Amino acid sequence: MVLRGDSEVPTRGRPGAPQRVVGQAREILRARTRMVEILAEHTGQSADRIRADIDRDTILTGADALAYGLVDELAPVRRQRVLARL
Repeated sequence: MVLRGDSEVPTRGRPGAPQRVVGQAREILRARTRMVEILAEHTGQSADRIRADIDRDTILTGADALAYGLVDELAPVRRQRVLARL
């Protein structure tokens, strides 16, 4: 018996479950690849660096996000705006 990603393999009352999982995994990989491409294009970072940062769950401060190229500018802190009115 040869199993392929597009073959129908019954599994304990849930026919097609393996194919759905394979399809979902492919879609996740496709979406991740596209997300990396978009981020690389708009941030100027390499795709390899973005993939590595995503794999490490990198968390950036506002200033770090600005330097990375994820944001164009930082909004002023609300407290500073309130104090400026006084």
